[in-house]
Amino acid sequence: MTRLISALLKGCSVREEELLLLYGKCFGYLGAVDPGRLSFSDYHHGDSTNYTAALIDDDFTFHLLDKLARSFLAPRNSQTLSILSFTIQQILKIYNSEEDPSKLFSTPLWARLPEQLRVAFSPLTSSRYVLKLQTETGPAPFPVYRSAAGKTYGNWLYNWTAELIGKVTHPLAQQIFKACLPTLRRDQNVNLHLLPYVVITALWSSSAAEASRIGEEIMAVLTDRGLQRSPRRMMKRYSSNASTPDVSSQGSGAKDSADVNLHQSSVQGIFNLLDHLKKWLKKKASNTARKDRSFVTLDEYKVVQELVDRIPNDLLARASHQCQAYARAILHLEIYLKSHPDQLRDQLGFLQKLYVAVDEPDGVAGVCAIRDQEPSLEENITAYEATGRLQDAFSCYERISQREDCSLEFYQVYYFGFTFYIYITILPLNVV
Repeated sequence: MTRLISALLKGCSVREEELLLLYGKCFGYLGAVDPGRLSFSDYHHGDSTNYTAALIDDDFTFHLLDKLARSFLAPRNSQTLSILSFTIQQILKIYNSEEDPSKLFSTPLWARLPEQLRVAFSPLTSSRYVLKLQTETGPAPFPVYRSAAGKTYGNWLYNWTAELIGKVTHPLAQQIFKACLPTLRRDQNVNLHLLPYVVITALWSSSAAEASRIGEEIMAVLTDRGLQRSPRRMMKRYSSNASTPDVSSQGSGAKDSADVNLHQSSVQGIFNLLDHLKKWLKKKASNTARKDRSFVTLDEYKVVQELVDRIPNDLLARASHQCQAYARAILHLEIYLKSHPDQLRDQLGFLQKLYVAVDEPDGVAGVCAIRDQEPSLEENITAYEATGRLQDAFSCYERISQREDCSLEFYQVYYFGFTFYIYITILPLNVV
């Protein structure tokens, strides 16, 4: 599958429009593909993704240094540069020796680094950056998400990662992770890169109860529905008096925006984590099939597998839909329905929404064809709009507008639909 998608992506570089359309059709036939089943090569360095299975070794350190180098070489303020210098200095010190300061230069890790990075890192092999002593803080609240330590995405990501690093007992991993802590507070990209490794090594060192807390933290993010638009809030937003400036409503709007950003960014971070864990499990399984047991033990594999299995696919589908990751939502929903075929009827409405979101009218028509119950007016509207039956959709809007519980927000949608309907049906009749 990886070779097939790589070949299709390479083919998309052509300029012929007919060929591009054919490549696009091929991607359409493939549909939603589980990212965990793909293992693309790192084209920048020519190295494969074996490091995802080997975890904490020279390959891991090499890719981490490469990630740190991107921030180190980018224009930053002096304080951030000093913190990055400290982190890189501490990592290089692990591979060096006080008795032989030149030991690092003869290691395979140093030989793998590009010449540009060797030149940039050379002063850090003998530098003396020291981190200022910081006030010790107690353990973060559980769950960290939306607690006092997790009110923003950056705070949640850092504090959860730091909490997990405290549980790691793997000697080399512990040294590297602690060296990265100051950088993690300032660089979310490095934090996201490191989080899967921290989670896996923390699982190896944790009891069953502590491993369960990691799963509960993930569930806290996925089960958070983010900003819910209540009818009262919508009436306030669309009322005729809403044009009058209101300091409290402006403050509420800023808080709502922050809540949405926290929720969506955190969910995306969890998706990135789960994708990495699944890729690691797949790589480890293939190594085991080849009787290569040099990476981890069976117990270490099982504890990661149990964490992934603990996250229900229907919940992942709902969370993906909220973040507008519709292809991912279809992927997880299809996996869920394959293992729970008796739930198909209850999920048809949600599946129809997803097909509409990805502009797949054939999928919408297929859902309508397998229904064995009368769909609601809202579901009919979704199906009619997706398949171009606007006159039927407008009739459903008209019926809903006669309900007593019809909201003001709906009337605005109804008015827009009525205007659009007049535009496409009546006006063309007057054109000579």
